[in-house]
Amino acid sequence: MNSKKIFSIFLWLSILISSLFSLENLSISLNTGACLDGAFQSNLLFIASKRGVDIYSLSNPNDPEIVHYLNTPGICTDVFIENNLLFTADGSSGIEVYDISDPFNPSLLSTYSSTHSYGELFVSDSVCVVSTKPDGISLFTYGQSSMLEHKSHIPLNYEVKGIFLKDSLLIAGLSNAGFIIFNIADLSAPEQLFLISNIGGVNNL
Repeated sequence: MNSKKIFSIFLWLSILISSLFSLENLSISLNTGACLDGAFQSNLLFIASKRGVDIYSLSNPNDPEIVHYLNTPGICTDVFIENNLLFTADGSSGIEVYDISDPFNPSLLSTYSSTHSYGELFVSDSVCVVSTKPDGISLFTYGQSSMLEHKSHIPLNYEVKGIFLKDSLLIAGLSNAGFIIFNIADLSAPEQLFLISNIGGVNNL
């Protein structure tokens, strides 16, 4: 078995295992506008609910209580928490970064908008990657000021359905096309490594 096949199998198993612990498997009922994605911080759950971000306390997991509603300017489709920063993908309104040191009173730190509409995001080690609709991925860095700096854009032929970072690897699920993997050690010049297309379309990572 060659190294490419071994890598593909390892990647697939890793994603399958992680999906067992995804938000979709949280067996509670939330009184939210929609539940597109979510992120945890301590005993709080942040839900991307189209209308904004609904923040729930899970102090009593059998009876989640909404403790704050964050009204974002656009249609919020994804959230990600890194340290005390909340990143929101807000459709055509762009990307917002909030300070949630006080999660009951989030404060807006920075915004980024362009001609793209932003859908799903992942943040790791001062790198933020965001899917753009209908078919692409934008790469950003951010520093102490939390200002997003655009580094590059990857045009694709398929809609992105899930996005993930691991060290210098960017992994994206593609509708009707499987997975695509890039080396982003140089954020300004992403290098495509693999296109794993023998598993059909992907709905999420």
